[in-house]
Amino acid sequence: MIPRYTPKDFAELWSPLRRYHVWLDVELAACAAMEDANLVPKGTAARICHGDTVMDKSLPVLDYGELWQRGGFTCKSEQTGITCFNADRRGFSLARAKQEVF
Repeated sequence: MIPRYTPKDFAELWSPLRRYHVWLDVELAACAAMEDANLVPKGTAARICHGDTVMDKSLPVLDYGELWQRGGFTCKSEQTGITCFNADRRGFSLARAKQEVF
């Protein structure tokens, strides 16, 4: 999307934050279904989402190209996804195309 032509509500709808929130909802629904089918222990979905703040509007958003650092980790947001790593360059990346641990 071209930012200057994109209404704010559309930008939020298609943002990476929203995309990850929807992915989390799907994963939690799948986990709940697996609980019902006795494929995973009861309460697994509740443990996954405990403390989730993905859609907390009071938290800052990491815009594309920005870095966030805390506790020895650095995370960078890009249009293709987010990559986080430590001082030894070990970490993970999350993207629509794939998730990777390195």
